Amino acid sequence: MTVADTIQVPERLLDQPELSQQVWVLFHHHGRPYEEIAPYLGIGRAEVERRRKQACYAILDEEYPSLASRIRFALMVKRLSLEWRWEMIRFAIYG
Repeated sequence: MTVADTIQVPERLLDQPELSQQVWVLFHHHGRPYEEIAPYLGIGRAEVERRRKQACYAILDEEYPSLASRIRFALMVKRLSLEWRWEMIRFAIYG
C-alpha cells in the first residue's frame, strides 16, 4: 500500500519517490515537524527537509535547483547577512 492509496495527494507528487510522498504527507497533512518525521522514516532531519522541498517543487512542476545553485544561494545569503550585520555594528559604533 502506498501513500497515494490512503490519502489524496496532488497528481504530480505521484511521480516522486515513495519517501518524498511520505515526507510531504506527514508534514502537510498531519502537521508533523521535521524532528518527528526523521526518526519515524529512519532518515536525517536534513533529508526530510530536502525531500519535502523536492516534493513541493514537483507539485509546482518546477525543477529542483541543483546542488551548485543551492550552495551559491546559501553563500550569497550568508555574505549579505554578514555585510548587513557589519553595517549595523558600524552604524552603532560610529553613528
